[in-house]
Amino acid sequence: MALDACQLLLAREYGIIHCLPQVGEEELQDQSKGDFLVKGLAMAQSIYLGLQLIVRHLRHQPSSQLEVVVVAFAVCSFITFFLLMSKPQDVQTPRFIKSKRYPTAAEMLAIARCAPRRLFHYANIETRSYAIRNFPASSWAFTAGSIGASIMFESFHCIAWNFVFPTNVEKFLWRLSSRLTILIPLGFTILWLTIALCAVMMVILFLFGLGYILARLYAIVEVFRSLFFLPPEAFKTTEWLSALPSVG
Repeated sequence: MALDACQLLLAREYGIIHCLPQVGEEELQDQSKGDFLVKGLAMAQSIYLGLQLIVRHLRHQPSSQLEVVVVAFAVCSFITFFLLMSKPQDVQTPRFIKSKRYPTAAEMLAIARCAPRRLFHYANIETRSYAIRNFPASSWAFTAGSIGASIMFESFHCIAWNFVFPTNVEKFLWRLSSRLTILIPLGFTILWLTIALCAVMMVILFLFGLGYILARLYAIVEVFRSLFFLPPEAFKTTEWLSALPSVG
């Protein structure tokens, strides 16, 4: 069986395995495929992109919707690299542990329930209710982080609230899609946690998901369409920022 740390600990408590694997921090770091320099360069590039957008705004120079989206990705990447700075990257060397005995059916079920779960994926109401009641702290943190990251990423699209758009209709649709992609993940989560699964709820959740997908698709299309209608000032570079080294 392929087990994660929580499952290994539970197997040790049940006495299925004799001891936990002894893997030191230095050994893990030695197997890491990434280093501080690579992550640091990526973080520096994210800061550069953010500074570029801020300076253009302070100088009342127009920016493109594409720049806003790039900065949104850059900020999310910066936070990700910062949180994972001390984590080893892409360690794939397995550790094999021989079990002392075969686990019972009840133990197998308990170990399986400790496995990482996909977000919002449960077969039926009984499974979902059990999962909510017994959600590990790490899973709650992952769920909250996913929703928070989604809302933060979409919030950056509101920076382009008063940008130049080809038509007023497209500006309205951009504002609408920006609101929807912020509110839908939050509403989706609240419904999933508080309302029992039923046909009506499934339809509502489907409509939420469809609305989110359509809003995101519109934003992606509009980002590139707006490039053909930018004012001339949007192509002027910021002098002192252009002198800074950056990774293309």
